[in-house]
Amino acid sequence: MASPMAWQYCGNQNKLWRTRAGVSREELAKEAGYEYETIKSMEQGRRKPTLRLLQIADQLCGAGELLVAAQAYLKPERFVSYSQDFMLLEADAIALSSYEPQLIPGLLQTEETMPGERRNGTVQVLRAGGVHPGLDGPFVLLEMPEHERFVYEEGQQSGVLYSEPEKVAVMSQRHVVIAQRALSPDESACFLRKLVNDL
Repeated sequence: MASPMAWQYCGNQNKLWRTRAGVSREELAKEAGYEYETIKSMEQGRRKPTLRLLQIADQLCGAGELLVAAQAYLKPERFVSYSQDFMLLEADAIALSSYEPQLIPGLLQTEETMPGERRNGTVQVLRAGGVHPGLDGPFVLLEMPEHERFVYEEGQQSGVLYSEPEKVAVMSQRHVVIAQRALSPDESACFLRKLVNDL
C-alpha cells in the first residue's frame, strides 16, 4: 500500500483546498456520494483518498487538477517498504554472500547471471539434514565500497536490515560454518548438473 504519510498529505491538501473554497465537508460528501465520516477519515489520512474524492473536490474547490495530480503518489509501492533500503544497498554492494534454504536467489534465476562458469560468483549446495546455523532462515551479507557491512533477513511478512558490528559478525560466522558444511563449488556444480539432467 502507499505510505500512510502520502495519505495524510493528500488528505490535508484536500482539506486545505476545501476550506479555502468555503466548501463544507457535508457538501463534499454529498457531491461525491460518500458519508461524512468517510470524507473525514480520508482528510485525516486514516483512509486512502480515492480518485473520485480527488476529482470531485478538485472541481468543487477550483484546484485546477492539483488535487487529482496527487493520485500518482497514492499508487501501491512496487516493492514492500522494508525491502527498498536493501535493494538500494544491493545495487551498490561490492560483495554479496547469501544463504537461501528453499528458493533460488533472484540474481541466479537467469543464465546470464548464473555463476559456476563465471569468475565473480560461487554457488555451494548444502544437502538437507542435520543441524546447522542456517536453520533459522535465509539471509544476505552485503559489503559496500566503503567496506561497511550489512545483513538483510526477510520473513514472510517483514524484513530487517542492520549494520551493528556484533550482529553482522554473528551472521558472518554463520555463513562461514554453512559454507564449510556445504559441498565444494565443483561438487555443487556436478550435483546441480545431475539434478537438471534428471528432471
